[in-house]
Amino acid sequence: MKYCHNIKNCKGFTLLEVLISLGILSIILLTLMSFFSQSFQYTKNNESKTVGINVARNVLNYMESQDFAKIREQFPASASPVTLTKDHFPNDFELEGYNENIFEMKVNNVIYSATVVLSNHDETELQDYLIPVTVIIHWGDNYETSLKGVIKK
Repeated sequence: MKYCHNIKNCKGFTLLEVLISLGILSIILLTLMSFFSQSFQYTKNNESKTVGINVARNVLNYMESQDFAKIREQFPASASPVTLTKDHFPNDFELEGYNENIFEMKVNNVIYSATVVLSNHDETELQDYLIPVTVIIHWGDNYETSLKGVIKK
């Protein structure tokens, strides 16, 4: 700080001190802004994943509501796992109340595609009562989430 001897109490900052303090302040603000940018991206990804999980729950609830006997008829206990997408309906596989929007939904201008995997229960005595179902949801370039459930007799 420079003192002015000619005028009474003339204290002030030099131009160099002001520029240095502005430089330090700008570095601190840029660091804080990057935290906000990262948190925004993290929030956006979490929102997308939440929608994906909700779409998967919707598909899983639909699959769990299916008639066990009809599904077991099309997917015998001796069969290897079956992977179903919207392309398998209604010709390859029949479901009650099928609507193609169940396996491909558009939410917030993002298309969520469902893949359903039907498999046999690991314990053979439960194969006559439960059909394990895995719902995998894909969206964007490389986003994916999955849920597991069962179709009960």
